[in-house]
Amino acid sequence: EEQMKKWIDTVEYGNTIMGGEIDNFWLEGNLKISAKGQIRFLKQLVNNELPFQHKNQDIVKEIMITDSTKNYVIHSKTGWGMQGKTEIGWFVGYVEKGNKKWIFAMNLDIIKMADSKLRKSITYDILRMEKIIE
Repeated sequence: EEQMKKWIDTVEYGNTIMGGEIDNFWLEGNLKISAKGQIRFLKQLVNNELPFQHKNQDIVKEIMITDSTKNYVIHSKTGWGMQGKTEIGWFVGYVEKGNKKWIFAMNLDIIKMADSKLRKSITYDILRMEKIIE
């Protein structure tokens, strides 16, 4: 727990308040982050600016590849959290297209389980609308 708190503080992830159980504080604890906070964190990851070895950051980016075409690569991660009785779904990541990168962070309240699919579909719709992906 002490090490986890040290690194959350070091990278200034969200409000840095762990609270809750060590194995699920990011799901049901007091740790909160905004979409802007996610973007800031992802930008540091994309640029290898986090306080971790570059090879480890590169491994994380490789693991995050969820979609790859001849025109672009999407590195992404879904997430879930609870704020009181509200369930929040996340879809965060970035698109690589040639030497350009676009970072995204989508969150939405999950009213019914079917809403969870919207995290990804809305993000993809926006990326298509902005002509980042086809």
